[in-house]
Amino acid sequence: METNKISSSSKNRFADYFVICGLDLNSGLEPDTVAGDNLQSSPLERPYKCKVLGHYPDNVSWNPFDKDAVGMLCLPHGLQFRTQKHPLEPKFHSFVITRQDGKRHYGASYVFFEEVRNRKIASAMQTLQAMHLTELSSGQKAARRRSVLDHNTRSLPRHFKLTTHHARTAMNYYDHTKDTLHVTKSIALVLQWPFIHAAEAFLAGLYRCWKEQGPVSLESHIYQLLYEVTVPGPSRSLEFLCYPDCLTLLQRPSAIEELPLCDYSLREMFSLLGVDCVLQLFTCLLLENQILLCSSEYQRLMLVAECMTCLLFPFSWPHVYVPILPASLHHFLDAPVPFVMGLHSRENKINIPSEANLCYV
Repeated sequence: METNKISSSSKNRFADYFVICGLDLNSGLEPDTVAGDNLQSSPLERPYKCKVLGHYPDNVSWNPFDKDAVGMLCLPHGLQFRTQKHPLEPKFHSFVITRQDGKRHYGASYVFFEEVRNRKIASAMQTLQAMHLTELSSGQKAARRRSVLDHNTRSLPRHFKLTTHHARTAMNYYDHTKDTLHVTKSIALVLQWPFIHAAEAFLAGLYRCWKEQGPVSLESHIYQLLYEVTVPGPSRSLEFLCYPDCLTLLQRPSAIEELPLCDYSLREMFSLLGVDCVLQLFTCLLLENQILLCSSEYQRLMLVAECMTCLLFPFSWPHVYVPILPASLHHFLDAPVPFVMGLHSRENKINIPSEANLCYV
């Protein structure tokens, strides 16, 4: 009897896993060719392979941990390196994992930049930078030779532009003697319910606690969330405290009378898309068309996808549902079935075979 009680309460946890994703120092720098590695880009513009560095607990029976899926969705574009010359503000996005049986589990990822103190990684980045500059210089020499042959005159060619991308090039240049190297890292939660605002409040508070060296250990905050915060029943609410003094509310709608739980702002979606676009998108959902969302922010992809599928109530979307499509899964776009998928705007030049039947937002 006591065992059944424990099992029942465990399945009602707010969060099933706490996850850390980032750079594995033992593996070093591994270019992520699947995520769109471009050797013509500078090393700071290329994606690198990320790994799940740790997760707690190891496994729960009602929600088996999917290491590959969580790793891809916590950092959908792989590891990104930056220097102090770039914006280094943390970013948050949620995600959804759809299992083979159609059941959905949600996640929340808080991505921040951590200083690289490992000399081997910094040295490897410097080596890649030197190789890239060598390739650029050899390519420019060949281009200059062609230009001289094409323009046998002392005047500048008509297509010559005085304005170049020197500013961007300088920003993406890494000098180990002057620059401080940073790499993306993600702290994440895997949830059974889409309580996104509460997850964001906890992760942002945990990050702040780490930065400020708070009085309570990070492990204590994580343990409390995993084992002491439970999901309230239908028509009930629960409050818990996030660092430093952020009171966070969990509230569940009733089982039948209300819309399903949607912790995303409908107002924000309407302000982003406008009423006409929302109505057209809603029509495409009802007609079971292929729908491809595109945005420069991963969280906006989730916002639109979750709000639109929520508005289908009392119907539901039974087809392929991948609001954030990692670069390694772009072949999913070839599927001849209805789907809702989302792409980051940096990847919007992908060729899609069935564009004629596609609703693009």
